[in-house]
Amino acid sequence: MSKNDFLDWEKVFVAVHGEDVVGFCVLEENGNIPAKFNCSPFINLVYVSEKFQGERLSKSLIDAALDYAQRLGYKKVYLKSEHHGLYEKYGFKKIADFEPTVGLANQLFEIKISI
Repeated sequence: MSKNDFLDWEKVFVAVHGEDVVGFCVLEENGNIPAKFNCSPFINLVYVSEKFQGERLSKSLIDAALDYAQRLGYKKVYLKSEHHGLYEKYGFKKIADFEPTVGLANQLFEIKISI
């Protein structure tokens, strides 16, 4: 993000409280996973400030990203994470384990979205 190297359709979704950014996620083409997994797009970098955790902001951010991906014509969206049991409650299904290439995320999830 700091290099401003986003593709035209890639987007950051932001949760704001007052004037403060309290959460965000990114919808991007490449999730920085091993090349053998040929999948796109990815919800990545899901973050909610500790003070606002438990208020379902991550669900709202993910829903906004899924809605946007659907409007772009995608039928599936992917996500990587090291957390167990977190994204399944949002409808994601674990489809693979992998050796991380960046960070700690070692599981690949997908969710089908209808068009």
